[in-house]
Amino acid sequence: MIKMVKVLGILGSPRKGKSNDTLLDAALEKIKEDADIEKIYLVDYNIIPCNGCDTCVKKMECPLDKNDDMKQLRDKLLDADAIIIASPSYFGGPPGILKNFMDRSRPLKMAGHKLKNKVFGFISSSGLRYGAQHEVISALMNFALIHGGIVVGAAGKVIEPNYAIGSFQGDKIKEFRKSSEDEIGLKTSELLASHVIEIAKRIC
Repeated sequence: MIKMVKVLGILGSPRKGKSNDTLLDAALEKIKEDADIEKIYLVDYNIIPCNGCDTCVKKMECPLDKNDDMKQLRDKLLDADAIIIASPSYFGGPPGILKNFMDRSRPLKMAGHKLKNKVFGFISSSGLRYGAQHEVISALMNFALIHGGIVVGAAGKVIEPNYAIGSFQGDKIKEFRKSSEDEIGLKTSELLASHVIEIAKRIC
């Protein structure tokens, strides 16, 4: 019996139903027949910021776990074969809620790279066409690589971008569109998800 790949979709935005949520839904919809999918919203969880105590280095555990939901989130990461994270750009980087999640995942690395060989894919959308989406994806790539993960991009035709990046700014300075009208963002999100599944199946 062929194992069904488990994909965890994470919305790293504090706002539900906006552009990153739309692109993440497009990605997960594309692979729903080929994967066991769970989607979570980080905003639904209480994540206390890391305070740099380094307990995870010495004991491979976090003392903050008893006061928030981060252990539950780390368990979801461990259970997944592949992880797709969608994040907006907030002042040139991931929003605080997502950065807290990234920082608090450190015990998994310190315990022997527990996320090693999990497949990661990233989506980022901003209000502006050049709103630092690449920088957000770069930060997320570093996060995955530090954990020993395998990072993949969108893989389609030559004319289609390799990054799943969206924007609801149109062709003019003051022209904006709905995220559901962002053809390139939607298409590259779907291509990303398909590539994530392809690689995860090979590994699993």
